[in-house]
Amino acid sequence: MPPPPGLEGVPGDLSNSGAFNRRIGRLMRQALHEYRDEASSKVREYRAMARAEGKLHRLLRHSRGDNPPSSLALSAANRAALGSWRERTIPTHGEPTVKVEDDPTRAEDAIEILPLEDEDGLTWEAAAAKGPSGP
Repeated sequence: MPPPPGLEGVPGDLSNSGAFNRRIGRLMRQALHEYRDEASSKVREYRAMARAEGKLHRLLRHSRGDNPPSSLALSAANRAALGSWRERTIPTHGEPTVKVEDDPTRAEDAIEILPLEDEDGLTWEAAAAKGPSGP
């Protein structure tokens, strides 16, 4: 945490030190790692449900005029929070920016969660389709 207002720059204030910024970077990376793991789990569950819908269920849904289930997506606020876990300005002397260079949500094994960051999200139809982004 930054020092209380009025105490910035006093002896012992390490909020602008390299060690402090590296610690913030590690915390941000950990948050991204946890998000990736949870989002991957939810995408797998959503895909399994979409793929389990048989032709009969799909026909019944269409015949009743029901819409497909809602897309799996992050809200605008959650997308903003995710962005702040990737890069943020630390509001202290000179406002250094801390950026996660090895973002686990941008790794090749996290490609399945990328649609969650789009406004439309992962649609039921896309989740039901068997393709390169899903098992």
